Amino acid sequence: KEMARGDSCCVVRNDDKVCITKWKDKKGVTLLSAALGISPEGKCKRWSKEEGKKVEIPQPACVKAYNTGMGGVDLTDRYVSYYRTKIRTKKWTIRVFAHFLDLATINSWIEYRSDCKRCHVARKDTLDLFEFKSRVAEALIRSCPKDQAHGEEVALESDEERKSAPPARKQRKVFPLPVNEVRFDMYGHFPAHQMRCRNTGRTGKSRIRCTKCVLFFCLQNRNCLRDFHTS
Repeated sequence: KEMARGDSCCVVRNDDKVCITKWKDKKGVTLLSAALGISPEGKCKRWSKEEGKKVEIPQPACVKAYNTGMGGVDLTDRYVSYYRTKIRTKKWTIRVFAHFLDLATINSWIEYRSDCKRCHVARKDTLDLFEFKSRVAEALIRSCPKDQAHGEEVALESDEERKSAPPARKQRKVFPLPVNEVRFDMYGHFPAHQMRCRNTGRTGKSRIRCTKCVLFFCLQNRNCLRDFHTS
């Protein structure tokens, strides 16, 4: 029959060791338990659109116990469902890989929130899940510069056209500055070889490149590599 919000019912196995409980919240909730059923029934508050306020509705004991002891796995599953990476493919390996990426991001965000709380960072200054995933994606994109695209040159139909065509103008690659999360993480910034120094106020050329940010910095007479990543 149609259940109203707060209604519940349960079915117990013949040996009385396991019971299935169904409770109607906003949607139906079904729990399988070997310890608790409906009794002792408690109360919980839910928003009532009709009354315009929170009202008390009955809540089975197993639901209350589940909510009290809900662990990290349940929490992670809930967060993953908010912004799941959806890939239209029949290959299960790709779907599993995408799920692992989501898990890694969610676990990192939970750790990030814990660190913010420990460092007394204001709640308004703490990134929500969507913003955190966006920052992670941006940092990964910027930390891996795209190689020159293949197929940029248009194939000419004949040798005559190839000879008469003006030479393509060579454009200098410009690498964007990394996001602050990458710039100041103090990890993996190693010097490599020559281009113009990208530190603020510097115009000279340098042979030293940060392999992580893919930017060049002066080291002669001053340490722009250190200054850029610390201030």
